[in-house]
Amino acid sequence: MARLDSLINQLRYIIGRIGKPTDFFKHIVRNPVKKQILYHCLDVIRDTDRCLETYLETNFNDLDVGGKYIHIYGALQALVMQQDAVKLFARTIEIKYPDDPWLAKIRKYRNQTIGHLPKHGGGKSGALHFIKRDSITAAGFELGTIHVKGKSAAFKTVDISQLIREQRDIFTPVFLRVIHDVRREDM
Repeated sequence: MARLDSLINQLRYIIGRIGKPTDFFKHIVRNPVKKQILYHCLDVIRDTDRCLETYLETNFNDLDVGGKYIHIYGALQALVMQQDAVKLFARTIEIKYPDDPWLAKIRKYRNQTIGHLPKHGGGKSGALHFIKRDSITAAGFELGTIHVKGKSAAFKTVDISQLIREQRDIFTPVFLRVIHDVRREDM
């Protein structure tokens, strides 16, 4: 599915245009705090989408190990930041945030890989997670899990390219629907 960039630019234009605001955005335009929150969300969504596009366009063969890790860490963090911004956007304009298992899976991979390490190490699960260094490719990596209580390591493939596509496929219809509803109301 397409990048979110153009949809976000359309929404910024619709919100900021001079003249009578549509009923859909009237309560936001008249509330400067909500309007700034909405612009901030749209900026974060657009900027993280650009970050994710850069991840997809990067030639991993040109990167050293550190560069590969920073790209993986950055993409996973950008995915979660984008989710948070879309959630705040939806709450601000009072629409339903998509309840999709892919979004939870993305957050789980990010948290296991680079976030909240103490929560995943000595807690109830007793599991430690890591990126298998020799598995890193442009598509993604193998996420290793070691259980502290003596079980052997298990690996699963994390395809970051697929995570990016899935998240875009989930969020694009949200923005298309808002744009459609505003345009329909504006006629």
